Amino acid sequence: MPLSYKSYNTWSPSVRWFHWINVLCVMALIFVGLVMLYKKELGISSLEAKIGLKELHVIIGYIFATNLVIRLLFAFIGPASARFRAFIPGKVCKAIVRP
Repeated sequence: MPLSYKSYNTWSPSVRWFHWINVLCVMALIFVGLVMLYKKELGISSLEAKIGLKELHVIIGYIFATNLVIRLLFAFIGPASARFRAFIPGKVCKAIVRP
């Protein structure tokens, strides 16, 4: 007899979006930071390019920080699965841990 599986959504779509935006921002910050670090080896010597890289790095940082602030707000006023309360194990976990 084949097994049947039921799918449960643990996290709300908003939490998933916040996490993926953070992943993309961190990857972009690392990439731009590495380009800034190795600008001489990459042939970037003009002042405008250096300033542009720094501005891009700052903009991505602001996106990351804004996303973090919005996520923290959602942790208090968002859907039930997005709140910090959802992270704390409930009575079911306590019953499993304490026989």
